[in-house]
Amino acid sequence: MKTEVVAKIGSVARAEDAAKGLVHGNPVAVAIVERDPSLLPVITEAVKTAIIRRFGKQSIRVPMRAIVVQARA
Repeated sequence: MKTEVVAKIGSVARAEDAAKGLVHGNPVAVAIVERDPSLLPVITEAVKTAIIRRFGKQSIRVPMRAIVVQARA
């Protein structure tokens, strides 16, 4: 078995695109919509605000890491 940590830089043009991806592209979005669909844009806006505070409004670049495991049977 081989394990490796892969580091990359993620980039997105606008904070609102990042927020939509993080919220709407997450399985928790289904649970939010089931409980109260009106909360999805509220949560997306809150995430966008947090992204802007931390990374700015545009040309956002963030470090990303993944643990990749290879195994043979």
